[in-house]
Amino acid sequence: MALQFLSGRVELARDGCSYENLKQALVDRLSDKLPNQYYYMRLQDAAQGRDESAEEFGDRCRKLCHRTIRNVQDEEVQRIINEEAEHRLLTAYIHGLRGV
Repeated sequence: MALQFLSGRVELARDGCSYENLKQALVDRLSDKLPNQYYYMRLQDAAQGRDESAEEFGDRCRKLCHRTIRNVQDEEVQRIINEEAEHRLLTAYIHGLRGV
């Protein structure tokens, strides 16, 4: 799979490509095989476990939410994306709490 990815990327196949660039491209491509939408749906369906404390549930929601955030170069756009993610996190956390 890594070889197939590299053969499709001309800029990585050149002799002048550094090891660090090659390594980073492979890590970025192969580190997470699931799309952001998968984690978004998991966050929406998250519910506090029977033996899970509110803090543990919050940490689990935070990890799921972090995986839904895409990174962009524009600082203003990234700020808006992060604010929307915080809103999703808060909504999922409150919705998933058990009890009163």
